[in-house]
Amino acid sequence: PPNLNFNFFKGAPTTVNVMQIALSSKNVGYKTLEREAKKLQKRLEAIELVNRAEIWGIPEQVVQVSVDMNKLAALGLTLEQLQQAIAARGNERTAGYLESSQQRYSVQLSGKFESLSQIKQTQIPNSMFKDIRVNDVASVFFYDHKPNYLAYLNETPSVFVTFQQAIGANIFSVKQQVQQEVERFEKGLSSNIKMSTLFDQSKSVDVRVNGFLENLWFGLALILISLFLFIGIKEAIAVSLAIPLSVSAALFFVDLMGIAFHQMTIAGLIISLGLLVDNALVVVEACVRKLEEKKPLAENIANAIKEVGWPITSGTLTTLLAFLPLLLLQSDTGDFMRALPASVSLVLLASLFTALFIIPTLLINWKIKPIERVNLQSLMEKASDKLYRPILTRSVRWPVISIVLGIVIAGYFISLFPQVGVSLFPKAEKNIIVVNLENPTNSSIEHTKKAAFKLAQELQDLPSVEYVIENIGGSNPRIYYNQINRMGESNFAQLMLFLDSYDSKNIEALIKNIRDKYQNYPHGKVNVYEFQQGPLTDRPITVRLFSEDIDALDKKSMEVYRYLQQLEGTNDVQNMSSQVAPEIRIEFDEYKVIAAGFTLQQVEQKLVSLVNGAAVGAFYDKYGENFRIIVQPSEADLEALLQKTKFVNNLGVSVPLSQFASLSMTAGSAPFYHYQKQRMMKISADYLPGYNVQSLTKSMVEFLDQQDWQDGAFYVVGGEEAARQDSFGGLSQIMLIAFGGIFTILVIQFKSFIQPIIIFSIMPISITGAIVGLYLTGNSFSMLAFIGMISLLGIVVNDSIIMVDSFNRYLLDGLDKRHAMLEAATKRFTPIIFTSLTTILGLLPLTLYGGPLWEPMGWVIISGLCFSTLTCLFFVPSVALLLSFRK
Repeated sequence: PPNLNFNFFKGAPTTVNVMQIALSSKNVGYKTLEREAKKLQKRLEAIELVNRAEIWGIPEQVVQVSVDMNKLAALGLTLEQLQQAIAARGNERTAGYLESSQQRYSVQLSGKFESLSQIKQTQIPNSMFKDIRVNDVASVFFYDHKPNYLAYLNETPSVFVTFQQAIGANIFSVKQQVQQEVERFEKGLSSNIKMSTLFDQSKSVDVRVNGFLENLWFGLALILISLFLFIGIKEAIAVSLAIPLSVSAALFFVDLMGIAFHQMTIAGLIISLGLLVDNALVVVEACVRKLEEKKPLAENIANAIKEVGWPITSGTLTTLLAFLPLLLLQSDTGDFMRALPASVSLVLLASLFTALFIIPTLLINWKIKPIERVNLQSLMEKASDKLYRPILTRSVRWPVISIVLGIVIAGYFISLFPQVGVSLFPKAEKNIIVVNLENPTNSSIEHTKKAAFKLAQELQDLPSVEYVIENIGGSNPRIYYNQINRMGESNFAQLMLFLDSYDSKNIEALIKNIRDKYQNYPHGKVNVYEFQQGPLTDRPITVRLFSEDIDALDKKSMEVYRYLQQLEGTNDVQNMSSQVAPEIRIEFDEYKVIAAGFTLQQVEQKLVSLVNGAAVGAFYDKYGENFRIIVQPSEADLEALLQKTKFVNNLGVSVPLSQFASLSMTAGSAPFYHYQKQRMMKISADYLPGYNVQSLTKSMVEFLDQQDWQDGAFYVVGGEEAARQDSFGGLSQIMLIAFGGIFTILVIQFKSFIQPIIIFSIMPISITGAIVGLYLTGNSFSMLAFIGMISLLGIVVNDSIIMVDSFNRYLLDGLDKRHAMLEAATKRFTPIIFTSLTTILGLLPLTLYGGPLWEPMGWVIISGLCFSTLTCLFFVPSVALLLSFRK
């Protein structure tokens, strides 16, 4: 049967190896390395927090009986006679058992091979009755049988041991227990074997979590400082308490819901800082303002809560509904991101409860009084009266002009978006560079190893490179959650360059250096990259071609392949159909086969044993391990084997195999692939720094659309473009539901259809300022930037709701609509500025120091807040006045 290779793995974070250990030695063979690796594997799997341990890089160890066909023929023996002689002894058999009156005895036959000398001394029965033993015609030794994957550490033969942690286990607890076991194991190792920990996920997690926590505490400190500078001490303490109370409650429910505490959870908490302070600040500001009325403290605070309670409740609910699309997103990206909107939602609900019930109680018990000292709040209120109100007065005289001006500015911001570009996720910030080397398809694994070693020696001398892992015939064991394994490819090697530290500029420079230097490498095609964040996807630029006509499919794939190769900005273009290796075809003359006294099945089985070797028994060492015994001619030249190998038919006549078989070299057929049960060819490419995946994919699609697609042939775009469509697939329907819910809440609050339209009309304009932040900082619009946009939307809605609600209250007090809006906007000036400021301060550490994953999100919110604040202060009053029916 054909040799079919199937590679299955579950692309989920829970199946990622959290540690990679190497056992390396130049002095001992793979047999010893395998024995030690199995010991370590068993000891690791005995740890309760370890789910599964695996061994990598061991070629199958067999006892090779390498037959000299010339000697065999000279003694008048056949290969079958040798195989039968070893098989008669090499397979342990029993005759059952015998029983006496008191005991039972098992009866063992032939015994088993327990030393190589026993195999060598095995007699070969022959018609001449000569004493011919195996070692007279063959060499017997341990051998690496047809390896398809080899592992090396700095060119030293190695065996890798990896493990996955149990679901729900804490990686730091796993590390502690594993480290203790590994240290005990290392003490018992031979001095000839070196043990190295190549990869430890807990170190990366420790750096990432500590970095997030530092950003969280730093942002929190900035918010607290601004609170104490802005309002009274008691009031600042009350607002400050909302943060730990809300976060603690949210973490309790996060744990209760089974959501893991990781970077997405922490990022959700950081995003929530500004949002949760908003609710508490609005309540405290309203309570302090009510103190001006000469009424009992409890009554004043109750009136303040009555005034702002529903607006902040509806604002919180609208923010939750804004995050609904991310919670309901059914895709790999949705699964990857879900902890973030979940943690934000829980924090906001907790902050609403804290603001409405706990903070008022504290203010009553502390018997707060009007603030008499000069602080930032009093200065901001003076600025509101002396500066903001006069400007707004002029602005609302001609609301149409203000609206048009806002639309023009927003339109200009939107025009910058094509220059910003779109991407999904940034780099992973690992101190690892991956270098793939692909030789011609028919390359042997030994040839690939030599080419990989030559390349590794040069890469080892690069600055910052600590050590190099050479994976020959496959990729490194899966140590990153969206890594796709490649195995059993003799022409493929993967070098993992581990650097002494992570520095994004240094890694970019190294990658550019390697890419430029080895662009036309004579020993194979070199592709270099670093790991990227996000769910498992295709290569960045991918297209799948479908057709039932294999020749047409092959031709079309080559056309696309050549186009992508010449397209500026693409790199490492790969085409499945180009992976064709030459084949040796053996032809049998069936008439001659039958005339010689054989069947076609007999001669084909003979060829299989000549090429692959025949397994004829097992060898057992003193450690209880068993190894297959493989009998195979020593000649590697198949043509010579055809000349020397003979068959003996039923009449005892020896017939040369070459009498009825011949061989020829032919071109192989293209690999055969199916995708979703349809015949398919895939062409893919990476992209060079400075180029945009979306624009490159667009160019490819334009080329594809110009092609002639007949007889049911078609194409499907994959890569990042498909990932984007999948990530945002169904998002429009979910967002319609979310915005429908937001509109319903606003209608209930305002008891009007017009005023919700006011808020909805400013939402798209308000958030366009986020594009400016991405443009100025050189970031693209990624999935995290989209989350930042949703957060920004929630803030804009909150501020707009409270302003419109204040506008309605002044209308009820009898003011005309112009004066009502001036009063509402003036009173809301200070809270809007301050809530925006606290949100910016809370996000600033994450934006500046959180790395490329969070930088786009931070700048979206910060730059968006700057523009949306101005929009809320000037654009909302103009729209409200224009759409209001009252005079």
